Amino acid sequence: MCIRDRRRVHGIGGLEKATEIDIKSSHSYSGSVKALVIDDDQFSIVCLTKMLKELNIQCIGISDPYQGLAYFKDHYSELRYVFLDHHMPGINGPDLLQELRREIRNSINGNENKIGNKIINDHKFVLCSGDDQKFEEFDGQLKKPVFPNDLKELISSLIFS
Repeated sequence: MCIRDRRRVHGIGGLEKATEIDIKSSHSYSGSVKALVIDDDQFSIVCLTKMLKELNIQCIGISDPYQGLAYFKDHYSELRYVFLDHHMPGINGPDLLQELRREIRNSINGNENKIGNKIINDHKFVLCSGDDQKFEEFDGQLKKPVFPNDLKELISSLIFS
């Protein structure tokens, strides 16, 4: 199901702008596990969200990394998995990961030591890339193109980590 969602997105530097976010989602599963997929390639979003749906994981796909950051800021407490493309216009996956973690710390206001580590560890961040380069700051990595068995194995390993 494709949904067009019109909302206000806060830009860099606090500037507010009206923007249209393309959200690809699968809402047929009523469970509580949700994933955010941020990838500038629409085909990658469609493929990954379809595979996640088959694993009974609700998915939101956003093709603009800054819109993905804004969505995460508003919904981070609902999300379990965040899949980031490595190469995107304006910001790469590892840099976006740092911004996402900064948003978590900013959102919990002063409770970083007590709550912050738990919240950060509750999210599983996965890098999706065609490159073979490894990034330690991610909880997992998927090689593009992503195959269903690779995704299933990764999700299984993240559940028990």
